[in-house]
Amino acid sequence: MAFLSVGINLFPYMFTTMHFSITDAANAVTNFMGTSFLLTLLGGFLSDVCLSKFWTISTGAAIASVGFTFLTLSSSIPALRPPPCPLLSPECQEASATGKLVLFLGLYLVAIGSGAVKSNLAAIGADQFDSTANSKEKREISTYFNCAFVAFCLGAIVAVTALVYVQDNVSRQCGYAIALGTVLLATIFFVSGRKFYRRTSLGKNPLLSVARVFVAALYNWRVAVPLDSNETIQDEESGDKVDNYIQRTPQFKFLDRAAVHTKAMTNDTIPWNLCTVTQVEEAKIVLRIIPVFASTIMMNCVLGQLQTFSLAQGKTMDRKVTHKFEIPPASLPFFPLAIMVVLVPIYDRLIVPVIRRATGHEHGITHLQRIGVGLLLAVSSMAIAALVEERRIRVATASRLLDRPAEIIPMSICWLGLQYVTFGIADMFTFVGLQEFFYSESPAGLKSMATSLAYVSIAIGYFMSSLLVSIVNACTRRKGGEGWLPDNLNRSRLRDFYWLLACLSTANLINYVFWALWYRRRELADGELRNKENQDLDVMSSENQ
Repeated sequence: MAFLSVGINLFPYMFTTMHFSITDAANAVTNFMGTSFLLTLLGGFLSDVCLSKFWTISTGAAIASVGFTFLTLSSSIPALRPPPCPLLSPECQEASATGKLVLFLGLYLVAIGSGAVKSNLAAIGADQFDSTANSKEKREISTYFNCAFVAFCLGAIVAVTALVYVQDNVSRQCGYAIALGTVLLATIFFVSGRKFYRRTSLGKNPLLSVARVFVAALYNWRVAVPLDSNETIQDEESGDKVDNYIQRTPQFKFLDRAAVHTKAMTNDTIPWNLCTVTQVEEAKIVLRIIPVFASTIMMNCVLGQLQTFSLAQGKTMDRKVTHKFEIPPASLPFFPLAIMVVLVPIYDRLIVPVIRRATGHEHGITHLQRIGVGLLLAVSSMAIAALVEERRIRVATASRLLDRPAEIIPMSICWLGLQYVTFGIADMFTFVGLQEFFYSESPAGLKSMATSLAYVSIAIGYFMSSLLVSIVNACTRRKGGEGWLPDNLNRSRLRDFYWLLACLSTANLINYVFWALWYRRRELADGELRNKENQDLDVMSSENQ
């Protein structure tokens, strides 16, 4: 709630109050959101290697609190803001260097803190389920991720309604102060449950384990890999322990050399020149999930447009619901969020059991199928956005408002709700599917980093959005014109920009289908779990020197 109350309403604040240009404001928002999501990877690394999930979340929340304090100060002290002026007036002054410094310091402290929290909340919740010893609990993990998504949506609803209303109609500083208070309360509430949490112990650096596989494979690059499983030797002594043995797969065969024992090896060389089959398969898992992860970035590039240009569209449209109440543009995400709060329980409790009986799959459809449905809906959302923008321009032309951007176009803002609702349903499928996919498929020591990849995809999508906006503007301004995306949206080619995104999303969907069909799920050998106290390590053996 606190994080989204800043991000979702930041564009209007930077454009109308801090007097950034429309493209600079859009890029500032996407860079802030992108950084906050990208830092989830750092948060996941710290919790998996250095700190526990509990301490990473607690520390991140404290840093975020400091950031919200700076934001409250930035919006409270008049000297940190430029003087007010009519929208797009030549007299408008941009914020001072000091004002920008305090604003961006607050924003990026919030980004650092929220990155640490986001990457670990889902994982520490999933850790409370024993997914290996109890099949009933394993099935409930899917329900947990759905419930966590509903909680996320409920917080977002409060952010885009109550807190956005406070920021726009009471004061910006009051809205940020409320966000600060909720972060402090949430931190206290989380810490108070410390003694009840099931917490996993820190092991060896999982990234080093993956790196060892590549080093060992390069070291043994001349070694032939045995094709017959009868040629493997069981129970080879090695200093490493694993929780379960993963079945050998035929993909990335060059890495199998890392598990081949040769006579030339000594006890001094084995740690970096010989790995277990399970370690090799964990490295393969990391390689296999990369194309799936990369295929979701384009969808989050679309998300960046919904939080920038769609809000700018909303500022030009009729926002009145009654004579006294207007819908703030930043509250548009309320519609998909409210629908998702209703749809997710229906999907989990009614639709999944029906599909489960038809497919025999414990989750109804696979994680990859769920992600694919979301990517398809993301294409639809951009097509809808282009059609709505085409209608908005037609209405503006008929009303002779093309050169009067401050005037309200007689077209309801609710038209924009169509693209938001479609994308919201897409997000319900893709985001939850991604988190569950990464958590279930990743190696045991990389759970937090793996679940953070869903947020890293959002981060790269935001950065890609900024890059795409800059490229489009640069290419369309070559002949001295204003380009596709000028400050006056009534004279823009935003419709064409949305169609471009729809085409790119379609190409991305085709790319995703290819990798989803290629992907091979991790499987435990013989379905058998290894006891942590008595671990058997499988190493392939060869007489090659």
